[in-house]
Amino acid sequence: VPDMINSFLSIYDQNGKLPIWPLYAGETNCMPGYSSVPIIADAYLKGIRGYDADRALKAMVSTATNPRQNGVELLMKYGYIPADKLGEATSVSLEYAADDWGLALMAKRMGHDDIYRTFIKRGHAYEQYWDKRINKIHPKMADGSWYEPYDLYTAEHHGGVGDFTEGNGWQYTFMVPQDPVGLIVAVHGFRSWPAREFALIAKHLYEQGYTVLYPYMRAHRKSAGKYISFGVKERYDIAAWAWLLAEKRPDLPLFLYGQSMGGATVIMASGLDLPKQTRGIIADSAFHSPRDVIATALTNAYKVPVFPMLPAMDMWARIIAGYSLTATTCREALDKTDLPFLFIHGKLDELVPYDMGYQNYVECHTEKEMLTVETAAHCACCYVDPVGYMTYLDDFLKKYTK
Repeated sequence: VPDMINSFLSIYDQNGKLPIWPLYAGETNCMPGYSSVPIIADAYLKGIRGYDADRALKAMVSTATNPRQNGVELLMKYGYIPADKLGEATSVSLEYAADDWGLALMAKRMGHDDIYRTFIKRGHAYEQYWDKRINKIHPKMADGSWYEPYDLYTAEHHGGVGDFTEGNGWQYTFMVPQDPVGLIVAVHGFRSWPAREFALIAKHLYEQGYTVLYPYMRAHRKSAGKYISFGVKERYDIAAWAWLLAEKRPDLPLFLYGQSMGGATVIMASGLDLPKQTRGIIADSAFHSPRDVIATALTNAYKVPVFPMLPAMDMWARIIAGYSLTATTCREALDKTDLPFLFIHGKLDELVPYDMGYQNYVECHTEKEMLTVETAAHCACCYVDPVGYMTYLDDFLKKYTK
């Protein structure tokens, strides 16, 4: 990485601006943005050195204000790049906003508050394109009006001039990676995976402005580990993920959100040492304890007696996997935590009966809410009642994001 950044700076010395797409000893200026800027910022913020940081910051500022740089003069004049002044203006401006945000954070870390204030403001340029009528990005004209007629799914709108670079308004609505509303660790269930559990919800959370981490639980697919412990050990993994996100963005609110075994895991994790920015727990179809859910499965699904099967399984878990199926419950964490909770459960859940979820709700002594969907089976509340589900979810997140 230091070699790459030093190469950027060498090109800057020769060309007067940092590279975008150099080819055959020349600059093509192909694609929007000045993408070497966020690379340098990312390296600096991660503690990577081996280059002159002051020189790098000077080159970044010079590039971001260089009149030779496509659309920069327009950006500095209007605070955004008007669609009637430059081809692909909306894409160019959105890319610059993300780049400028990184520049601002690097300047702040280095103690240059004046540079930080200038470029963090430019990092918010994406707001100029946000059309609240459609909740999407919308090209804007020099006079401040929206370009019309506008089709979210079309790249070109007027006179053959593209508003977007290799994309359209629907796709570029997601081009605001620099300014999430908050962070969420979303945890899947037993023998499942993130795309299966959160397929309907992932897009919605992103559209609400949240950055979501979807880790694979231990012993699932490519994740490390041999044994599933029904949340007993996984809770420490989730706490570690929370701390990792907190280290990267200590300024953002953080939520833990799980379904089925993932729901029980985030409840158990709530009793651990979590980052101070952790604001709440969302537990969908969560069981009360490993013992209870395994006993239910033995009785209902496998039609075998709980005794002696469960004690035998518990002994195996202790000897082979190093944990007990009977020694941990969600109540232990609920007695320790002061975090608010949103519990969600379907009345027709046979895999994790509703009574388990309701028991978690009753034993929770902090601020709490519960969504009950009368006709939903296991982890199906968001499909049976998507409007109610998203409303409860959004209200909870908004309430504790503030």
